[in-house]
Amino acid sequence: EVDFMLTQPEVDPKRVAVVGGSQGGALSMVAASLDHRYGFCMPYHSGLPRLDWTVTHEPGYWPFGMSAKPKDQSEKQFLKTLSYFDPANFTRDIRCPVVAEMGLMDTVTAAGNQICALSNVPRGQIYLICSPWAMHGAGSRNSSLGGECYDRFRRAEKPLFKPTKP
Repeated sequence: EVDFMLTQPEVDPKRVAVVGGSQGGALSMVAASLDHRYGFCMPYHSGLPRLDWTVTHEPGYWPFGMSAKPKDQSEKQFLKTLSYFDPANFTRDIRCPVVAEMGLMDTVTAAGNQICALSNVPRGQIYLICSPWAMHGAGSRNSSLGGECYDRFRRAEKPLFKPTKP
């Protein structure tokens, strides 16, 4: 927890980042939106955005389908409940730089769903790494870009940069 980390003498309060993949990617966006002490957010292959669309249209298989719907809820009620957990409801409140990576061939969490959440990050705060052939957390053509942004943040350099052509 960030409260505990910030009590440690070896922790620079200006260099606290929140990083996660899949469900952890979504939770990293939520954490950064709720606690502005984070200086950097790095979600990759984020799960959870637009679960209503995932359940209805099955662009991915995570985390469940309509079979998980409680018996006492209608489909409409179930989809409304899922919408409360959508990271898109939180991302407009992020104040730190966000470096996000997604694979366009991700069959677990559809790229379009991730874009729904990331599109609400305030302008100028996001650096998006799109890997056209990457699956869920694997196969990124640009895997070093996210790491370089994170390393730059840790060195107190500007974390977002324009990549150079090889």
